[in-house]
Amino acid sequence: MTSIKPSMMQLKFMIAITLLLSIEASASSTDPIPQESIIQTDSPEPLPEKVFQSRYSVQGDIGLMTPFVFGTGVSMGWRALETLSLEAGYLRATLRFGGTSGISEFGRVRLLWFPFKSRLFLGGGIAYRSQDLRGNRFYNRRLIWGNDGGVSLKSSGEQMEFHTRGVVSDLSIGHRWYIKRFFIGVNWAGIMTPQVELRHEEPEVSSTDTHHETKQQDINFGRSLISSSNYYLVLCHLGYTF
Repeated sequence: MTSIKPSMMQLKFMIAITLLLSIEASASSTDPIPQESIIQTDSPEPLPEKVFQSRYSVQGDIGLMTPFVFGTGVSMGWRALETLSLEAGYLRATLRFGGTSGISEFGRVRLLWFPFKSRLFLGGGIAYRSQDLRGNRFYNRRLIWGNDGGVSLKSSGEQMEFHTRGVVSDLSIGHRWYIKRFFIGVNWAGIMTPQVELRHEEPEVSSTDTHHETKQQDINFGRSLISSSNYYLVLCHLGYTF
């Protein structure tokens, strides 16, 4: 059986989760401050009682995602327990750069766990992923030396399309703050890892094609772009409970 080694990004992601959990656990285990020494402010308590009485929520998402940079979405949630919430939503990321355009779409379902009854949450779930990439010039290029000694930057220059459909796992870590019935939050880091590929389409290359070596480089790059894991960073959300 072939062993799967985690990538450097995945190792860093797991280390970040471990550090945040240890910080949150140490903060929750400290001795309570005497009531008379607490300065009253307008800042809301973490996970106020109204949150538990409000079973449903709706939110909008916006942030950074790979490979298509800018992501937006919408989700609805149901709080099953004080420390457990179920969310279902739609997330979309797009890119337009020169002659290249791409789109990622996710239909996701995930559980949010609030350990230590705090603002920190850990998210886990699955999503259906649809990704499409179109373009005639990709980032893999070759320097071609001409007979006159000049150097030119070459690519296949052909219009290419890549399509993939499949199921991915969804893991994230973040914080959420409640202000009466409103809340704001941020997924500090998240990763969507391919689990099942249902469909994959890419251009074919023949040894008789003009610039077939450069075309194969473009195809390899496009394949790696849409078949790899998706990372999201500082994916913020604003919502309302009812």
